[in-house]
Amino acid sequence: MASVGTHIKRLRAARGLTQEALAERLFVTRQAVSAWETGKALPDVETLERIAAALEADVTEVIYGVPQAPDLRRVKRRWAVIGASLAIILAVIYIILHNYGFIGTWRYGLRYQFYNQNYFVAMEELPEAYSLELDLTALESNVGKALYEDGSGCRITVERLEPTEYVGGYKLIFRAEGVCTPSGGQLVSGCYDQHFDKMGYTLERSASMRTTAGGALLPPSYHCLLTSLEADGNSFGFYVYPGDAYHDSGPPDGRDAASAVTVTVTGLTRITTERLPHLSPFS
Repeated sequence: MASVGTHIKRLRAARGLTQEALAERLFVTRQAVSAWETGKALPDVETLERIAAALEADVTEVIYGVPQAPDLRRVKRRWAVIGASLAIILAVIYIILHNYGFIGTWRYGLRYQFYNQNYFVAMEELPEAYSLELDLTALESNVGKALYEDGSGCRITVERLEPTEYVGGYKLIFRAEGVCTPSGGQLVSGCYDQHFDKMGYTLERSASMRTTAGGALLPPSYHCLLTSLEADGNSFGFYVYPGDAYHDSGPPDGRDAASAVTVTVTGLTRITTERLPHLSPFS
């Protein structure tokens, strides 16, 4: 610390300051500056920091006479500016992508748009009936068969056909797949979410199915599965040959011998989402 005065004097001279000028910056007397420089007095730590700031130097340079490398200081400042700039740019990009639905659509697809206030949701029941023949001798062969398909990319296919606990009974599960971009999406399905607030919803069924075997119309086919909306669609299904529909009389004549049935689905619903022009960044 004995050389602190020498370092103060050298730095003051290098800055072109007189003792009076440095004293004015520090709000002390010229005699105090002279006492430091001649070693008659030593400034305390707080005063050393003020002296370093007045001389535009590091405290270590005032105490030990060793300056921090000027190049290192410039590099640190440069990288600090670059880092701050990149953070601002990334934040702006994130806000833009979020507001225009890119992030939500990428992560959650149709479900995000269905529940987001920045998207308008419309529903339309399709008036047509759609039929499909099922092979009961090779259940796996039915997987992937299309019940519905259109030019927009919406399609409904058989996800699985499996036996039930009832003799001769089956579960038929359809998979509905839609299309989705940040500007909006579409899905045609036999069920849909009916939301009553931002987080709550119920499942609504719109489709019904009838089954014919050998030209005979079988009893009604009941729903066996409804699933909520996912990123790319949902699933719905029916019982084929529901056991409880026949009571004690047994199935219609010839059912056990049937190798194929035809199912006809009506009441499919088209769900359309469309991004609104005015977006809220807080939704």
